[in-house]
Amino acid sequence: MFDWKKMKDDVGKGIKGGAQSVSKKAGEITAEGQRKVKVFNLKRKIDEQMGELGKAIYQAEKATKGTITDEAAKAVFKKITKDQAELKALEKKIKKS
Repeated sequence: MFDWKKMKDDVGKGIKGGAQSVSKKAGEITAEGQRKVKVFNLKRKIDEQMGELGKAIYQAEKATKGTITDEAAKAVFKKITKDQAELKALEKKIKKS
């Protein structure tokens, strides 16, 4: 004969075990998501700091020629200076219009 009580108990245990498993997995996924958000925020913060560093170096070179000794940094400085001159020229044209 089939034991309905045993079947009910077994199903209950299975559901409870499954719920615990799902809960554990959800916790793991949440922790992983939090780590990924932290990684993203740190990368963004580093990029901002690099921009600040670049700005400080650029301003130092503008104030005192020869501050930048690295050739790659000098090349970037020249590109920025060229782009700033182009921007000023375009802004003058816009104001005249």
